[in-house]
Amino acid sequence: MTASVLSLTLAACTALLVALVVTPMLRRLAIRLGLVDDPGLRKVHKEPIANVGGFAVLAALFAGLGMLLLMEPGIASALWAEPAQGLAVLLALVLISFVGLADDIVNLRVRHKALAQVLIATGLFLAGVKLDVIQVTGNVSWGFGIWSYPITLVWIVGVTNAFNLIDGLDGLAAGIAVMVCAALAILGVQYEQYLLAGMSLCMVASLLGFLVYNRHPARIYLGDCGSLTLGLFVATGSLLSLHAPAPEGGPRYIAFALPLLAATVPLLACLHCMLRRMLERRSPFSADKGHIHHLLISLGLPHGRAVLLLHGVTLVATSLGVLALYQGGVPRMLLLVAGLLAVATFFWAVGYFSFRNILTNLRQVRSIAREEKLAQRSYEDLRLEMREATSFDQWWTTLCHAAQALS
Repeated sequence: MTASVLSLTLAACTALLVALVVTPMLRRLAIRLGLVDDPGLRKVHKEPIANVGGFAVLAALFAGLGMLLLMEPGIASALWAEPAQGLAVLLALVLISFVGLADDIVNLRVRHKALAQVLIATGLFLAGVKLDVIQVTGNVSWGFGIWSYPITLVWIVGVTNAFNLIDGLDGLAAGIAVMVCAALAILGVQYEQYLLAGMSLCMVASLLGFLVYNRHPARIYLGDCGSLTLGLFVATGSLLSLHAPAPEGGPRYIAFALPLLAATVPLLACLHCMLRRMLERRSPFSADKGHIHHLLISLGLPHGRAVLLLHGVTLVATSLGVLALYQGGVPRMLLLVAGLLAVATFFWAVGYFSFRNILTNLRQVRSIAREEKLAQRSYEDLRLEMREATSFDQWWTTLCHAAQALS
């Protein structure tokens, strides 16, 4: 199965053109139907903005992919012969986009949205899109066995929600996704997975066309229907890249490490948010303004510069990952580690990673837990004393002790 440069170029151009045409049409329709994101305390915009841009991106992706399949019968045959290499992913993208739309319209409960994502991830796993083995060297590989399903589930759901959380500023999530999908396209070409390369290239073109209207000040948002779709595409694309042998029989871990590194900004931001919320004794899924982009805005950076800064950090990490793709041995590992350290250093430099705050929160959690334990013990002792009281005086004395304990 091969794909010519002409076919890939025409497919990308088709996706770009469709995104440029469909996005403003969808924006007008969304405003007419009331499918907008209203201003609020946790929002940075001041007026209602259409929030169904994800469907424009999805439509452009399908249009570009359709052009590729028309021009490359070999890829079309492979798509139908191995559904896990494309059809399952495309169906999952459609399903997750409608889950996101429902959340945009009626604000789904966390457990309902999580259940939908788990079901979609489970369907992908059963179709063969899974993390089951990673080849470390030519002769050494890591097999996950029965842990393959939970690891795949955590990866798909985690990456999907990471892009959902990072979608807080105009063009931020879409711009990061452009770089991650570009890395997936390079992987597809390098590993001769031209369906993955074509899908990723069409996604890049779709997002570029959408960014014309989504850059600051945005005229349309991705919405959950778009951010969840982007996250799922990145998660499944990285898994699909593991399904083909690496060139010259080399290690395949880079096929997973490259998209992982490219998506480090949203992934680290998501992990930090969930950890911080749990240390604050809140639900890890509760909403707040503690994301990395909110921090940059609070530091005084203008909206556009904050987005460009996060895009720049992602570009550095992605570039180091792409360079690692063409290296081997120790240089490859050093480049991957350098990319990870670059992102982590940036987060630390702007104050997003504060070990002092983490230690303070841990001490507070331990202190509160200790107080709760003492209070529970006091309650049980007082209840026992009340039960054993046989006169009014004993009962009154116990009641006074209870009042003192509560004061």
